[in-house]
Amino acid sequence: YVALLSAYAGGSCWSSAVEVLRKLEAEGGDKVDVTTFSAAMTACERGHAWQQSLHLFNSMRKGGLKLDRVAFNAAISACGKGHLSTRASELLVEMKRRTLTADQITYTAAITAVSAGAHWRSALDVFQSMKASGAKPSLLSANAALGACKWGG
Repeated sequence: YVALLSAYAGGSCWSSAVEVLRKLEAEGGDKVDVTTFSAAMTACERGHAWQQSLHLFNSMRKGGLKLDRVAFNAAISACGKGHLSTRASELLVEMKRRTLTADQITYTAAITAVSAGAHWRSALDVFQSMKASGAKPSLLSANAALGACKWGG
């Protein structure tokens, strides 16, 4: 099912991904886990349904699923699409509190999210945190940080 959900993500067919997820939930069993939820979240985020992506993240939390880095990455990325810079920063902090290791994808999504909210100083702080953590900055993360400075003045 993860492959199907990932295919929906590639095609930005978020509503189909959510439909499959809901069907799996109705069937019960161990078919619904953090991986299937994260794949559906990614489909939502790529389909510009960032609110739905965050709703799925909160459903995982309420359902007691153990959140992993991929789920947080999808949620932080959704925050970027929704210009929720503060929420993205909070998720990054929560991730660290849960002792989940942020990676290049995490930091790039966070930099993009905070820069979308015109918080250039926060974007640079996240970029510095990325370097300090040992995660290797990518061209995308560097461009996101530079873009934040451009928009910030």
